[in-house]
Amino acid sequence: MKKIFVLFYATIMSCVLFAQQFVYEWEDVTPDYFSMTITRSACTKGGKVVAATQEGWLAESPDTGKTWNPTYNIKNIVRNTLTGTVDIDYQTIGLQFAKDSLHGIYTSMYEENEKFVNNILYTSDGGSVWKSSDLILNESDKIVNTTWRDDETAFITVYNTISNRLS
Repeated sequence: MKKIFVLFYATIMSCVLFAQQFVYEWEDVTPDYFSMTITRSACTKGGKVVAATQEGWLAESPDTGKTWNPTYNIKNIVRNTLTGTVDIDYQTIGLQFAKDSLHGIYTSMYEENEKFVNNILYTSDGGSVWKSSDLILNESDKIVNTTWRDDETAFITVYNTISNRLS
C-alpha cells in the first residue's frame, strides 16, 4: 500500500511541477489609438505582424503590436452609391504569407443585397504595399479558403452558392 501511495504522490507532484513550467501570461500590447477589431493576423520572418480588421483595413506592426501602420483600406474600393459611405463588416477569409514572408494574400467578403462581394489582395513586400487582384468572381461566388503552394503561387477555394460546387 505504501508503494502505491508513494507512486501516486510522485505522479501528482511531477504533474504539478510540469504544469508550472508552462504557465503563460498574456499581455495586451495594442495601443489605445488602435480602435479596430482585428479578425486575422499573421507574422513574417522578421517579426513583423500584419493584421486584417473587421472595418476593412490591413495594418502592419514592426514591433509586435506596440505601434501600427495602416497599409491598405478596402473601403477605398467599395462605396455606397446612394450615401457615399461604407458601413460594412468585412469577413476575413484568409490572411497568409508564403514561407518567404514576402508574398502574402488577403481574402475577405461581405454580403450586400443577398450577393457576395469578394476582395482579393496580394503583397510581394511583406505587407507594406497591397494590390488588388484582377480575379473577377461572380456575385454567387463566396471565397471559403486560401492556401499557398509555394512562395509565388496561392490557391483560392471558391464556393458557388447557385451550383453548390467548389472551384
